[in-house]
Amino acid sequence: MYTKILYAALTKLVAADCSALYAQCGGQGWNGPTCCVAGSYCSAQNQYYSQCIAGNSPNPPPSVQPPSPTQNPTQPVDPTCTVTNVVASTIVVTSTAPVGPPPSSTIYPPPPPTPSGIPIGPGTVTPNYLPPFPITINGKKAATSLTIDANWRWIHTKTGYTNCYDNGWSQTLCPDAATCAQNCVLEGVSQSQWQGTYGVTVQGNQAKLGLVTGSNIGSRLYLLDPSSNSYQGFLLKNREFSFTVDTSTLGCGINGALYFVQMQLSNSNPAAAGPAFGTGYGDAQCPTDIKYVNGTPNVGKTPIQVCSPEMDIWEANSVCHAMTPHACKYSGVNVCKDDVDCGNGANRPSGQCDKDGADYNPYRVGDTTYYGVGKTIDTSKPMTVITQFITNDGTDHGDLVQINRIFKQNGVTIKGYNITDASANARKAEFGEPNVFKALGGLKKMGDLLETPMVLVMSVWGDTAFNMEWLDSVYPEGSTKPGSIRGSCPAGTYQQSINANQNSWVQYSDVQVRVPTNNSLALSLPMLNYRMP
Repeated sequence: MYTKILYAALTKLVAADCSALYAQCGGQGWNGPTCCVAGSYCSAQNQYYSQCIAGNSPNPPPSVQPPSPTQNPTQPVDPTCTVTNVVASTIVVTSTAPVGPPPSSTIYPPPPPTPSGIPIGPGTVTPNYLPPFPITINGKKAATSLTIDANWRWIHTKTGYTNCYDNGWSQTLCPDAATCAQNCVLEGVSQSQWQGTYGVTVQGNQAKLGLVTGSNIGSRLYLLDPSSNSYQGFLLKNREFSFTVDTSTLGCGINGALYFVQMQLSNSNPAAAGPAFGTGYGDAQCPTDIKYVNGTPNVGKTPIQVCSPEMDIWEANSVCHAMTPHACKYSGVNVCKDDVDCGNGANRPSGQCDKDGADYNPYRVGDTTYYGVGKTIDTSKPMTVITQFITNDGTDHGDLVQINRIFKQNGVTIKGYNITDASANARKAEFGEPNVFKALGGLKKMGDLLETPMVLVMSVWGDTAFNMEWLDSVYPEGSTKPGSIRGSCPAGTYQQSINANQNSWVQYSDVQVRVPTNNSLALSLPMLNYRMP
């Protein structure tokens, strides 16, 4: 059973009440504009959505003759459109494939229902500034923006300034979720607070995230679509995703992470704070510290844990990096019901999601000279990170069979590595780890999950539980097993890492997505050995 993700129409209109480039312009149930701004045309993607595409329609509708009874009254699909577009807030390639849930690799009982409740509303004390952060979609700019996660925001009483959350929910204002939502609001973040409070500076297509700003540690940002009311969705199969990153100041124990999770793209309740206020997060770790479950306050003695498939494109500092697909039993955002279902503690291999994932860390597999200051990938300088999601038939709906990684630095393309079922299984066997990834269905299952839109997350953080030793040190501590050496960092504590990285930051820029135009670039380069030497 696939959790239904609500696809909201892009509602930001421009001159003459026509839809903006990449906005919705038609489809079943659509009541908005059916025309597009100059330089674009309305192209039907399926019976539910039509979208404004750059250029002139190669098949303009007749100007005087209405469609015959046998014709589809919507605009014709552009037969030449094989590039990446934004469709109903989701990056896809035009396809005539049937609309519906993808086939599952394995059939599981349905997940526990997500508790219903009254979502938290938006505050009015502070204007909610959403810094523009344009991305490039197949060579064309999309007017996307950023928001900051709800966990970082001030929540206070509707009629005053009393905190509803101060190192825990107020027992008076928030004895339960419904009362909390009635008493409290989630406040906006002003333009000055982005940098002054949270240490985030956004200029053009660059976002610089500082680790420590006053008492604030880290941040987690999400990409919004051009309407600024919904998360931007990404369909990654048969896509090449790239960005430029600078990790030069990130030391041991810190993680600058860029990744994808599934979240409810849009808000069905206009009175709720919703995506513009950063609600709805979950990930493959089924975290316990999420303050809002799809916008509803997560109030209770035992916090609700929220699970979601996760594609970790990039988890890194200046010492080590990793790429990790995390499959789950179910698509979408789901709660888990108990320690087994959540994969807590000793039940880690039994939960909804593969918490370990099919990770690839070059240092962990024995190449200690590949990534770091002065190494093949020189982390004292920015680098461009390219990730390709290759399907067996080169289409959007084929089986995912390989994830390629390529780097570019100083104008030079550098050999990368890939994740396949065979390489992931070999690493799991060599490291003596439970192969949950294989049990869930491997890359095919991950690919099935990727047919539900993913949301882009950019963050910087420190690990209070394990001090990031699973990324850049020996983990478990003191282990001598194969695969336990993940990097050259010494064991330490969270506070030691924060103290040593007071001035650290990570910068993400030039985010692009497109259909791979040269798969052979990755396939012809010698890939790194996936086994221990």
